[in-house]
Amino acid sequence: MSRIAFPLLLSALAMGGTAHADGITLHSHKGDCQMTVPADWQVGKLLKSSAASPDGTMHALISTSAPDTGLAFSKQIVEGTYPPRQVFEDSSKRLFYRYGSDSKPGYYVGVPGPHGAVCGAQIGAPTGKEALVKQLAASVGATP
Repeated sequence: MSRIAFPLLLSALAMGGTAHADGITLHSHKGDCQMTVPADWQVGKLLKSSAASPDGTMHALISTSAPDTGLAFSKQIVEGTYPPRQVFEDSSKRLFYRYGSDSKPGYYVGVPGPHGAVCGAQIGAPTGKEALVKQLAASVGATP
């Protein structure tokens, strides 16, 4: 490991995420859900389950719902709060859609988590960053 990479690794670990070659793994407040963001993102100082891109144009947050809520129930709540504009996946294994306006889109991802809970993530990204949003969304899941 280079002299530059080692201090970066230490600082990333101190920020509350787990650093690895592919990025930083954020964990929900309960620790049982996770998502991976790029290695150059900054983990939130107060909310360690969130991170933002270096330029501040993108952000992500991972959370865990209450036990026994399930994806079908969570879908009703989330879609009522953030009505879908474009649905990418709506299955028993994943709910992934875009909400908000065209000028300020947001994305929701929900997957089944432990004990009937849902691992949910919200991603804010400007238009043109859809490939990165899909990469972040694919990383959402229960902590092994």
